[in-house]
Amino acid sequence: MPLTDNSKSIDFESTSSQSLSITDANQTGLALTGDMTFEAWIKMESLPTAGNFYPIVTKWKESGAQRSYLFAIHHSGGVTYRLYLDISDNGSGSDVMLQNYPLTAGSWYHVAVSWDASASTAKFYVNGHIIGTKIGSHTSCFDGSGSVVIGGYDSGSLYFDGLIDEVRIWDDVRTDDEIADHWYRQ
Repeated sequence: MPLTDNSKSIDFESTSSQSLSITDANQTGLALTGDMTFEAWIKMESLPTAGNFYPIVTKWKESGAQRSYLFAIHHSGGVTYRLYLDISDNGSGSDVMLQNYPLTAGSWYHVAVSWDASASTAKFYVNGHIIGTKIGSHTSCFDGSGSVVIGGYDSGSLYFDGLIDEVRIWDDVRTDDEIADHWYRQ
């Protein structure tokens, strides 16, 4: 069921460096270190350029190695676009989990990813349907000092270009049925 009413959506312009954020000090409940799920309705006005990404939801401070989590749309080159989840341990590196999907500009998508920390497994969803599962190596996420940002990332230079609506951040692994239910309800 595609989102049709975008009157309450936030329209981000990547060329204007627009995003919404809440500082680490001013938030509670978003310092996720274990299981997590992110959901959002997105409608890109353009697609990211090769090798770049459009951040959807992040707690990722580029400077000072304060990286926690990053959920985005990534362009790998050619015509391949993919959902992108990066979970950082702020030590030995991060788990980058990617799932290809034929995304286009101008269309609404309900995108979601759940991360099961104990299994280091990410499940990716588009429009209520699972599109793939990826396995990483980390079993926890670093609680960095970065702001939680929608449409960008703390101290970063890449921004979302388009509309984002109904962002949900969960501190658990949502089931396939729960993801499908949120897509259906809009």
